[in-house]
Amino acid sequence: MPKDYYTKNLMSSQADQRVFKALLHQKASRIAHHLEDCKIDYSLITFNWFLTVFVDNIPADTMISIWDTFLYEGSKVLFRFAIANFKYFEDEILREREPIRLYSFLRKISGRLNNVEKLREIAFEDLNPFRYKKIVELREKHYTDLLVEVTELEKLRQQHLEKIKKQTAHLFNHHGNSEAEDVLSDDEDTEPTLH
Repeated sequence: MPKDYYTKNLMSSQADQRVFKALLHQKASRIAHHLEDCKIDYSLITFNWFLTVFVDNIPADTMISIWDTFLYEGSKVLFRFAIANFKYFEDEILREREPIRLYSFLRKISGRLNNVEKLREIAFEDLNPFRYKKIVELREKHYTDLLVEVTELEKLRQQHLEKIKKQTAHLFNHHGNSEAEDVLSDDEDTEPTLH
């Protein structure tokens, strides 16, 4: 797995979700567009697939097959199998237009992957070519983008904290402790957001 995959901020894991989104658009554009049209954030589902290497509620035979390939070929197969999971159920996904039912269906698909041969055929025949070089390029791009975003967010957080310190100092100087403590308790859980 790439560095920072299981660290506190999960930078590489987050980058991989962006890579997956780009690859889903390339390899299964109808599904990707349909999910976007239905306003489905599928990373809420796929993030766990990548972190656990598909160990969550997947049939044992399917999991063993995925892990066997993962241990032999490395993390690039996560993308193959994640896209294959969606392609395996493409007709059902495209048929469902109601977002809540669609999201609920997507949450359960990994538990319904009973035909290992069909999944492997999709992953290693239907999705070809699947270039590792492209995955590396996309990982580098999205990791760099995330670093820029995190740096900007940290800068905003520091500015926010400075503002609170100045307000607190002003209140202590002019109004006493009780009013300053009220302001601190109101603002201490507030985080700036990136717009």
